Amino acid sequence: MTFRNLNVTPDEPVSRWGFEGVLAAFERGDLEDWHHVYLAYRDDTTGEVRAFVNEALDVMSHGDIRPELAEVFRLAVAPFDEHLTLSGSMSG
Repeated sequence: MTFRNLNVTPDEPVSRWGFEGVLAAFERGDLEDWHHVYLAYRDDTTGEVRAFVNEALDVMSHGDIRPELAEVFRLAVAPFDEHLTLSGSMSG
């Protein structure tokens, strides 16, 4: 993936990409780019990356995958016990 009108590269932290970079990753990137954004979102302590992701999800042109992608990012920061509730009880 390359950024067209940004003065950053995909190798830089997602927090430097801004909204436009995250949107480019969602619309023109591949799973590796999405994973890079996911990790930054999950580990975001300032809320900056989360804001970029949420804004990009709101306007991305691939509306057919928006709900699933939004759920992936929501689960990235959901408490562990919520994951268990969503996936059903563990049997053993």
